Amino acid sequence: MEDSLVVSEEPKPESGKEDRPSWSQRFFGLSSPRAESDDDDDRRKKWVAAGAGMEMAVGIALFAGLGYWGDWYFGSLPWLTVTGALLGMTAGMYQLIKKTGN
Repeated sequence: MEDSLVVSEEPKPESGKEDRPSWSQRFFGLSSPRAESDDDDDRRKKWVAAGAGMEMAVGIALFAGLGYWGDWYFGSLPWLTVTGALLGMTAGMYQLIKKTGN
């Protein structure tokens, strides 16, 4: 009786997905027939620069937000917000130069 409940699984045919690049590699253009070409290196540098720019924007927003909160708490509106935005720009520029500079 138990033998009738056992279902044998047939091996699935190979679909060839092992050689196929992932969706992220296709989307970002990191999969190409050439192993390491100048185009891939330039593309990676552009993505590093874009990431550094996003870090800069987030840093400015974060420090300006903290400054705004400080202004709200202490009642000194615009000074801590301006100081926070300038501090965020300074930190963001440092990160941008550090990541993109050679």
